[in-house]
Amino acid sequence: MARPRQFSDEEILHATRACILENGPSVSTNVIAERIGISQATLFKRFGTKEDLFLAALVSTEDPPWMATADRGPRPGDLREQLIEIALQILGFFRERMPCIMALRFSGITPERMFARFPVPPPVRGMLAMRSWFATATERGWLQEHDAESSAMALLGTLHFRGFAHNLSPGAVLERDDQQWAEAVVDLLLQGLLPREEP
Repeated sequence: MARPRQFSDEEILHATRACILENGPSVSTNVIAERIGISQATLFKRFGTKEDLFLAALVSTEDPPWMATADRGPRPGDLREQLIEIALQILGFFRERMPCIMALRFSGITPERMFARFPVPPPVRGMLAMRSWFATATERGWLQEHDAESSAMALLGTLHFRGFAHNLSPGAVLERDDQQWAEAVVDLLLQGLLPREEP
């Protein structure tokens, strides 16, 4: 008799994520277990409660790539191109992760529970990374003196909205592609931040 197939945690979490995003956060663990091909008891033995399973499936414990890019700080050269690169990475992140966060919130899981495993909640961590990026560029004289936190929040807020709009009404309000959007947002921001030439 063939031994039953063993599924890795990652395979189970991938299937759980797909079930939640396809069926909504009210999907039963029985549906998830059937999709994977294991028993409900096995599912709970591996992950504890339904809430623990949802958190493991929908909340990544790793920093997204854009935070690593921001943490490296601005480099000598074209700040516009560097910010566009970060903006595109942020857009990709929000597009991918926004449905997961929305599903968790609709399931009744609080932000405190969502981010309990993190020393610094990811939204705060992201803001701090971008604030540091703008502050470093200012210290090096590449940007005018300004409130780096406001710049970080302006950039993140605009990109967050695009990710939100994309998931709620794809195509309805997004006439430009991500590249065009990132360029427009960065250009608008830099108009007020780049040092002005002396007359």
